Amino acid sequence: MIARARFGWKPGMMIVTLALAALPAAAQQPQEARLDSLSRRVANVESDVESAASGIRALADDVRKQRNDVRELQKDAAAQDDSSGVLLVVLIGAFCALWAQNTGRNPWLWFFLGVFFHWITLLVLLAKNAGDRTSLPPPSAAPVPLPASTG
Repeated sequence: MIARARFGWKPGMMIVTLALAALPAAAQQPQEARLDSLSRRVANVESDVESAASGIRALADDVRKQRNDVRELQKDAAAQDDSSGVLLVVLIGAFCALWAQNTGRNPWLWFFLGVFFHWITLLVLLAKNAGDRTSLPPPSAAPVPLPASTG
């Protein structure tokens, strides 16, 4: 009571004072544990970031490889298109030469015209063929006599 009267302390204040005096020692242990926990968590996050970065690098490498594969496929497709186009042009020239030979025209001239001017030459060929058909006399109804064989 003397302390109470002298300093004006109450029993509740004394308990609080003793608790606050003991607090720094007790609070320091949880802070060290929290620091350890935080440092472990930071290390885990850093390792996760590193593994994600390596995964991104691997994906970037895969994308580069796939782009190269696509470029090679495009080159192959372009080469195949070129070869089939050349083949088609040669076939058109051969068709024009065959038609010219059957109608008594110069086959070499019509072959090269078909190769160099393939679509125009085919249209001209169709127009000439239609003109040749209209200028021919109609087939006769009388049978054609066969030559007599001597033998």
